[in-house]
Amino acid sequence: RYSSSPTNTNAPPTQRTMPPSAPATPQDIVKPYPSTEAMSKKKETQPVIDSYKSSGVTVLYYWTKFAVLTLYYAILSHFGLLSFRARLIMFCLIAPINRVVAQAAYTDPKNRMSVVRSLFTVLVDITEACVYVYLQTYFTGNYWWSTLILQIICVAVTEIVQYKIFDSSRSDYEVKTSDDPLDYLLAIVVAGTFHWLSWHVTFHPSLDAFSFPLFATSLYLFDAVFGTLHAYSHCIPWIHKKHMVHHQYRRSDLNAFANFYADITDSFVMNCGFFFVAFYFAVCGSGHIPMAEISFVALHTHARYSKTQSHLVFFFEFDLIDLWLKRDRLSTFHARHHDWPDENFAGFGLIQDDLFRAYLPGVPESFRKRRASVKTE
Repeated sequence: RYSSSPTNTNAPPTQRTMPPSAPATPQDIVKPYPSTEAMSKKKETQPVIDSYKSSGVTVLYYWTKFAVLTLYYAILSHFGLLSFRARLIMFCLIAPINRVVAQAAYTDPKNRMSVVRSLFTVLVDITEACVYVYLQTYFTGNYWWSTLILQIICVAVTEIVQYKIFDSSRSDYEVKTSDDPLDYLLAIVVAGTFHWLSWHVTFHPSLDAFSFPLFATSLYLFDAVFGTLHAYSHCIPWIHKKHMVHHQYRRSDLNAFANFYADITDSFVMNCGFFFVAFYFAVCGSGHIPMAEISFVALHTHARYSKTQSHLVFFFEFDLIDLWLKRDRLSTFHARHHDWPDENFAGFGLIQDDLFRAYLPGVPESFRKRRASVKTE
């Protein structure tokens, strides 16, 4: 039912995947829990940047940042600097500085290709930001649902171009597919949710002082709902079996297409957090940008180059603080879960695993049994 098609056909035979026309066999499906030897070998072969471990953020750090940025955006609003145009100009000015200052660890000045790649990443950030702001400015009202689809296409195209230029000789770019048409309904349902929300939000070419507080609190709501259902999806056998389809993507294999590779039942369960957030914004009567920003960062949680690229535009300072202080970022937390399935249940790392294990009925017992069985094997 499920297969994958690699973009790189020149890879060594051991790295090739089956063509879409060939039926998948049990040997082709990645096991959900690899052995210790396989995991250690995977860690050794991954680039340094991929060995970064995300553990989530503390409550004190998050709400301190929340208070500082709320005041910051209130000041910008007072001076009329929260228009879409002003936000985009500030982002384009800060993106190169961010590359030089915050991500110097990813760039080797003596390596010309490393420098070229860094400059190309800045170009990708600015390109995605310009497309994103343009869509959120002109594709509003009854056309707002299309911004999600068009943004996915933009991220996928820039990702493939970056892969072709820098990584095609070293790794595969796998696009896994399903033979069941129902598994592709997620994009339609999410776009429909955007269309429904467009009747309840306001469309203005500027943010206000309340836009950021709504965005920051909705992140917590999303993590609470998503993390709870995600933890249970690893405990309840029938949904766990369906959820493991999505886990056929390992951390090093993630790309923009991984967002939509899942069993349809699992897709609906995992996106309940998204639906709750949409309802939250509808009740609050907010503008459309907070919802757009959450969708933008959620899309980048499975992106191939999420560690080196920006995933916020209108509230990009939220991400810059994490980069400059070397803290976990919103888009990098979930990726680790694809190699360590018993960790990082939340989508953005705002609620840590200990809370889910401590307070959700049945979760601690399930994971104790799972770990005991893995040790026995």
